[in-house]
Amino acid sequence: MMNWNLGLSPAWWLLLPLLILPIWWLRQRRESAQRKILATAKFLAVANPQLVRVWRWREWLLMLLRCLLLIIVLAYLASLFVAWRGDTVLVADGVDSAWLQQQLKETGMQDAKQQRFCERRDCDIQSTQILYWLEQKQAWWKADARILIAAKAGQLPLNAELPQLRLSTEVRIQAEARQAPTRTHHLMLRSDRPELWQALFRAFTVAGDGRDEYVWQQQTDAKTDLIIWDSNEVPPANWHAPYWWMRRPAGGIPTNLVAQDNPILVGLKLRQYQQGKVRYWLTDETGRWPFTSVHETRQWFSAWQHSKAPQMDFAFTGFTLPRAESAVPGQQENTRRFLLMFLLVVFGLERMVSHVKRL
Repeated sequence: MMNWNLGLSPAWWLLLPLLILPIWWLRQRRESAQRKILATAKFLAVANPQLVRVWRWREWLLMLLRCLLLIIVLAYLASLFVAWRGDTVLVADGVDSAWLQQQLKETGMQDAKQQRFCERRDCDIQSTQILYWLEQKQAWWKADARILIAAKAGQLPLNAELPQLRLSTEVRIQAEARQAPTRTHHLMLRSDRPELWQALFRAFTVAGDGRDEYVWQQQTDAKTDLIIWDSNEVPPANWHAPYWWMRRPAGGIPTNLVAQDNPILVGLKLRQYQQGKVRYWLTDETGRWPFTSVHETRQWFSAWQHSKAPQMDFAFTGFTLPRAESAVPGQQENTRRFLLMFLLVVFGLERMVSHVKRL
């Protein structure tokens, strides 16, 4: 039980042979240093004394108390000075082995000891709250030890308060094997050269990750993501979309549009404006769209992807827990205090029994 609560190194059991000391001390033959010569025995022939030793457990209670006292002292000292575990990989049950080997290679922990955790008895660690289990047991590890936790999505529940860990702890999450969803963009176009715009978005599809699908609409609706107004006419008032690509109006920029600096558009012949939640990209004074070079088209695609980033799905792959230098494992400290109190009680009993024996 002490080994489980205090996290003692298995080597501490090598100190248990010291328990023979109180037994050896109690078995010592007590010899008297005084000699008395008997008058009736001075004429007898000299003979060597013959001793017969008989083992009798007359002070068994005192011996047990001293053995118990020594065990408590060894356990308490070992819990204070022994931090024996090094780099460790804590692996959740059911994690893919190929994915795990990839994480070990990326983190450089191929040689670290691996331990599997789950709620079953056949696992090395019977716990599903591995982060909070580690918080309670972190005194087992050396100060420079690294911890890698590999688990599947949903296997690392977190409470409202993050665990306070003084160890360098990194968490890797194995994403669920599922097909990436397609991102559908509904576009509305007004232009005298629609084939040029359609070719541009076909290039966007090739340049992307294959998950973008562009749907050309005949009329705007609630699904419309982008309106491309490549015309000198005034757009209809009933057209609405969160993004607009427009040719600069001949009469100048409307006063209700607020200019914004967008470093992504630097180098393109586009300027960004905002009206409420609607974002406008307008051509510069030349009124020319950046179609002329592959470099401009590629930069345009990058700017478009960045502007749509909040609507894109990103796989959650893990995180690194912040180190708490002042973290103190409360359960271990409480157990040590209990051991110290128990030590004082046993020591007091041992002194009382020893005193009664002398009387």
